[in-house]
This record gives sequence, structure tokens and C-alpha cells, in this order.
Amino acid sequence: MSQRSPTLSLALLLIALLSSLIGGCGKGSGQSDGSADPRNPYQPNPSGGVGTLEANKNLAILQQRFSSAVISPTPWATYWWPYTTNGIEAAAAKYDAVRSSGAAAWERGHHGQGLGDVADWWGHCNGWAAAALLTPEPRSSTAVNGVTFGIGDRKALLSETFLEVTGDFLGTRVEDPNDFSSEAFKDVHPAQFYLMLTHLMGNQKRGVIIDRYTGYQVWNYPLVAYATEPIRANDYLGADPRFPDVHRVNVTTTIWWPNPNVDPDVLTPSFSPSNPDEIFESRTLKYELWLDAAPKFDGSGKLISSGDIILSKEAGRVVGGQWKNGSLPAANSHPDFMWVPTGYSQASGYKNPQLDDAWVVSNMSGR
Repeated sequence: MSQRSPTLSLALLLIALLSSLIGGCGKGSGQSDGSADPRNPYQPNPSGGVGTLEANKNLAILQQRFSSAVISPTPWATYWWPYTTNGIEAAAAKYDAVRSSGAAAWERGHHGQGLGDVADWWGHCNGWAAAALLTPEPRSSTAVNGVTFGIGDRKALLSETFLEVTGDFLGTRVEDPNDFSSEAFKDVHPAQFYLMLTHLMGNQKRGVIIDRYTGYQVWNYPLVAYATEPIRANDYLGADPRFPDVHRVNVTTTIWWPNPNVDPDVLTPSFSPSNPDEIFESRTLKYELWLDAAPKFDGSGKLISSGDIILSKEAGRVVGGQWKNGSLPAANSHPDFMWVPTGYSQASGYKNPQLDDAWVVSNMSGR
């Protein structure tokens, strides 16, 4: 880190764009090129955007305004339909009975044991994560042309439709199963993590998805809520001895997400941080943020003012804070990447092209 490194604008730092965000609970190819495994391409697109983000990076102000947030409506829980059990084949067979499309056969051959060398973590959690944020939860069975789709069937088809989406992406996916030290492993940086939560979930009330597995595997979960503990005087570590203009502060944040390994027919309860249902899981993350001026505290140790959070670039890489989760397994020490879905996109070879996306959204979501 260099104290002379320029601070990046929030929008520039937070957002890298994808038109087809495909990386979750399934083998992705990475961001660097689009040549990846044709069974699960991962294709970046440099166009698009989420619009202007509020550029306030003052820690004290953000803590006062957005120390916690709960997303409403609650992203719904369900199952992740692994490839080892042929993905959403059962729900696709019901779709075939109505639409005569061949969706079940495609699913078995492309998202199932027909692939031959299926990893046990490949599945549909990225599609579920996006659908759970963007569509109302199915809460009852529905009949279409005499075929009954249960809650789990409806969620399965929605999860398939949203396997390919438009969205905004932050972070570099880890590609090597033995990588626990590269720049790709170290991001998302703490400053980015904190600003994504406060600006998007706290200020804009938008849902955010994380890859909760820091290493090679991908497990995409939609965040339900976050809460950052009050920053007290004893959290201030003083100026960095090497860079006296950089002031270090310890921060602790808990994040919650719905469990994707429950009965597909589950009805998601309302979430409360003080009384989380067993449907929800949590993780508490500890990290250090860097400020450009010393924080100030009142007589009781409460934070009353501070400098801005530092986001800098050095030798072409982003720096901003330090993760401090040594008590956690390295592969679960912080989010590998974060993203915000905006809608589904047309099938390009990864999701099931035999499904009519508009039909699925119209007939399977809500109610």
C-alpha cells in the first residue's frame, strides 16, 4: 500500500460488468476470457452499469446511517439441485408435459450425470440466488393444463431460468484449487465488502449475492441481512508505522443468507437478526479498514467522526484493508466475489435452452 496511491471513485472500484454471470455451485471458467469450459461458460461484458452510486466513504457517517440492513422481501430458501442428481430434471419433465420441449433430456445431459465427470459441488445455486432476489417466492402448488407444479418444481424452473443473467460483478474468481495466497484469493478487499453492503444493501436496499467460498469452489448465496458491530475506541489501531497518513480500524460484520440445502418445498419465514430461523445461516467476518484521517470518539468510546475509507490502486491492483479471519478455514475466510443481478438473459449454452424463460417467470413465480 502506498499513501500516495490515488483513491479510486466508488463506482469505478465496485463495478465490473457481466451480461452472463455464470459461476455458481458449478464449474465456471473465470473472468479472464470467454473460452472456458463450454458446459459452463463465464463471459464478461464490459458494457452496462448500475448507475451512480453515492460516493460517501466516510466511515463514521456510513456507520451512523447504514450499520445494518435487512432485505425485503426476504430472498427465498430452497435446494441447489446438484448435477450429481441430474439437476432440475424432475421439474423439467413436468415442464415437458405441458410444453413438449425436451427440457428434461437436455438437463440430464448437460446438468446431470450425462456429463460423465461431474464434480460434487456443481449445481444451480447461482440461478437460485438470482431468482430468489428477483422473483416473488412461490408459496403454493399450481396446476397448468392439468399438470401440478409443486413449490419445489416452481423454484427449480426459476433457478434454471436465472442461471444466465445480467448483473454487476465485483472480484476475481479463484481458478486454482490450491490457491490460498494470490491477488484473486485476497479480493474482495474489506473496503469493497463494507462499501458494497452499506451503499447497495443499506442505502439502496438492493440485494447482493456473495460467493461465500473464498477458494476454487463456487457457492453463490443471496444475502438477507448484515449488521456491523459498533466501532469503539479500542478498535482504533492508530496510524500505520510505515504510512502515518493511514489510520487503521478493526471492524466486525455479520452476514446472513438463506440455506440452499433444505427441502425444495420450504416456505421462507420472515427474517429477524435477533431471532434468525433455522432456515438462515450466518457468518461473522473480522477485518481492518484504512482511513485517511484518525477517527474520534466521545467519552464513552463511541465513534463520532472519522476520515474516509481508503480505496487505492498500487501496481495495477486494488488495495483497501486487511482480512482478519484466521479462526476460520481459509476457504471460508471472506467472500471470493460479490454481484448484483438485474434480470435473466437468453440461453447461450449454459442454462437450459429448452425452457421458455418468459413462460417460466410468468407461470412459476409468486402466488
